[in-house]
Amino acid sequence: MKFAAKASHRSVMASGRGSSSAGLTVTAVKEDNTWVLEAGALMLADGGLCCIDEFDGIKEADRAVIHEAMEQQTVHVAKAGILATLSTRTTVIAAVNPKPSWRSSQPITEATKMSGPLLSRFDVVLLLLDTRHPAWDTRVSGCVLTNHQRGARELQNQLNQSSQAEGMGLEPSQSQGGAQDGGTAREGGDAEGWTLPVLRSYLVWIRHRFQPAMT
Repeated sequence: MKFAAKASHRSVMASGRGSSSAGLTVTAVKEDNTWVLEAGALMLADGGLCCIDEFDGIKEADRAVIHEAMEQQTVHVAKAGILATLSTRTTVIAAVNPKPSWRSSQPITEATKMSGPLLSRFDVVLLLLDTRHPAWDTRVSGCVLTNHQRGARELQNQLNQSSQAEGMGLEPSQSQGGAQDGGTAREGGDAEGWTLPVLRSYLVWIRHRFQPAMT
């Protein structure tokens, strides 16, 4: 979800915990004896991407406001004498924590704790199951531990080089300059794939040139 927000040219991250309908759509605020509208997460992400983590944390009464925003891509506001229609042309990616006691034989509405009408607003629903697989769990845990150990060794090497540089009266950047230059060149040569700015530009170009639609 965080990577999708970084890859999008316009994105807003929000959390369902503590969020209300006003925070997700729009709220009326009084400033200098004048009522003004302040845009919420869906309004700010108009034309881009809105990522909502812990979507199940939103109260049931506040979820009703999201129905119109996701289906009609607009929100009608009638607050403090202000009547307005605001656009919410945004892609919504939501993450939900499933019930611990949920089984694959039960309906998905029980796993997500979301009503059927709201769940139908999403074009794609991906269910990630944490199945018991000892071989895979061992492989994942080994990869995590290896990355932590490699990071600890690199940090220790940097501290040792800094200590040696201070003893010789040099700046740490001078003593590490050659190693850093070599490391950068090596990482650039071995790197595969596009950088994030290039990927973002490519997605914008595809969107405006071909205008893909989900079928």
